[in-house]
Amino acid sequence: MTALNPLYRLILPSYLLATAFLYHGRAVGLAQSTGSVDFQGFIFVGAFMNILMVGAIIGTSAVIGFERGSGTLEQAWTTPSSRVATAVPFAVSALALSAIGAFTCLLLGIAAFGVRLRWTTVFAIPAVLIGVAGMVGVCYLVMALLLRLGQARAVLDGGGFFLGLLSGNIFPVTVLPGPLRVISSALPSTYAIDLLRHFALGSWPLLSVRWEYPLEAVCSAGLLGLGVLAFVRAERFVSTTGRLGQF
Repeated sequence: MTALNPLYRLILPSYLLATAFLYHGRAVGLAQSTGSVDFQGFIFVGAFMNILMVGAIIGTSAVIGFERGSGTLEQAWTTPSSRVATAVPFAVSALALSAIGAFTCLLLGIAAFGVRLRWTTVFAIPAVLIGVAGMVGVCYLVMALLLRLGQARAVLDGGGFFLGLLSGNIFPVTVLPGPLRVISSALPSTYAIDLLRHFALGSWPLLSVRWEYPLEAVCSAGLLGLGVLAFVRAERFVSTTGRLGQF
């Protein structure tokens, strides 16, 4: 699975379905929910962040799989450096690959689907970067899962899919049921997508912008801390049980 899989598995079907419900060429329902009638931009801006998220998950798995297949994974783990620091290149490589896919998707939306972004999009760059920091936490969670289970393709595929949905990648999170809305509000990707849409398309933000940025930062730091903690515990588990050599 590549980072661009969401483009043809989720984004394009959503785009085509949305066109079937336009009223005189206008996304009236979307305007009432978000304040923007630009459904093309709404979907592709969400796709941009979604590919970053899915790419971080699948990319981390792919990078670790490559290291394992080439026989260098155990060597990297036996170096005297911190295990958390040793894992950083895996996360950075995964995020770099997913960023290429995300920008490719966004450029495709601009060139072929009429997506138009406002110049104020530049004000959303901090929100994207904060969201990426949270994705590093997701990378650590993926590595922890792989260390414990070895193979977890089904879990990773499903996790990436639901992470995108809970973040509102193709619809406003305001339509989520109450319990899912609570989970969504704890994800930094929710605020990253919301702020990016606000500055790029002029949609209504979920909260005041001055509150969304610090809230996203807190959620991102929490996710990063959770990921590092899970990774440290998983690394300790495989080290004490001798499973690293069998990974």
